Amino acid sequence: MHLFIHAFGALAVLAIGENPGPTALQPHLQPHHVACTPVNGHEGQPGCWELGNIPISAAVGTPLFWHVYEFPTVAEAQQARDDRSQVITAYGRAWLEAVADKGWKPRGGHHVATVGPMYTMSSLPQTASFMEATFTSGM
Repeated sequence: MHLFIHAFGALAVLAIGENPGPTALQPHLQPHHVACTPVNGHEGQPGCWELGNIPISAAVGTPLFWHVYEFPTVAEAQQARDDRSQVITAYGRAWLEAVADKGWKPRGGHHVATVGPMYTMSSLPQTASFMEATFTSGM
C-alpha cells in the first residue's frame, strides 16, 4: 500500500462582464466552507477525516516546514512528541507530524517527508490540521 499525502485547497472563480452566459460559474450568495469531519471512529472509511491539529505561533514571513515521521507504535510516537507536533494514526500506521523550523527532528522515528518552506502570512492565530482522505472510484 502506498501512502499519498494530499493537500486540499480552495479555488475562487469570479465571472467578469455584464452577461457571463449560461455556462459561467455564479458566485455563492453566502460563504461556503468545506472541511473534513473529525475521524471519531471512521478510520479507513471513504471520506475526508480530520485526525488532529496543532496551533502555529510564528511571526509573519517565518519559513515553516511540515515534517512527517513514521513510528512503529503510537506509544513511541507519543514519547517523541513536543508542542510543535501531533501524533496521528492513519492507514493503520502511527505518525508524528509537525509544523516547525527546517531543522526540527523528533527523537526516533523514520523520516518520511519534509514539505516547505511555507510562510506565515498573518499575525493572527493559525492552526495546522492533519487529515486522511479516502475515496472510492467515482467519488
